[in-house]
Amino acid sequence: MYKGPARKFKKRGKFAKRLTQYGQQLVEKQKLRMLYGVREQTMKNYYLKAQKQPTNNDLALLQFLEQRLDNIVYRAGFATTRSQARQIVNHGHILLNEKRVNIPSCHIKKGDVVGIRPLSRPRGMFKDLSITLTKHAAPVWLKMDLAKTTAQMVDLPGRESIQEPVDASLVVEFYSR
Repeated sequence: MYKGPARKFKKRGKFAKRLTQYGQQLVEKQKLRMLYGVREQTMKNYYLKAQKQPTNNDLALLQFLEQRLDNIVYRAGFATTRSQARQIVNHGHILLNEKRVNIPSCHIKKGDVVGIRPLSRPRGMFKDLSITLTKHAAPVWLKMDLAKTTAQMVDLPGRESIQEPVDASLVVEFYSR
């Protein structure tokens, strides 16, 4: 979990100065960016896409971030961190609907199946993956197949299944300026 600057007060000299509303929004946006490992322009584009959705904007923003391929690989337990998941995807170890994909920002839709390439399974980091996956608790919206080392997205992530320490409504307020 990201343990960045989540303080309400900024220390300056002897006295603690309260963050402004803009400062709080900025801190939340930066936490969300660092947590998912996306750049500023990418985050802004996700906000613009979320704004067009009929659902709540902050939920739609979180859903777009959760539906990235690197995040699905992380949530399925194929990687221990999101940056490791991003690297696994970049190196071509992941299959999306039986096709090799090396774009971590690829958007996963409902019904898509993500798995590890058969040629990559006996390699270094995937040797003990079956043991790790038995201990891993995948989210409700991912259906795991431990025998094939695949994960299928059966539903969109809901607010209760996204357990991130970020107030997404402040991020939406930041971009709506």
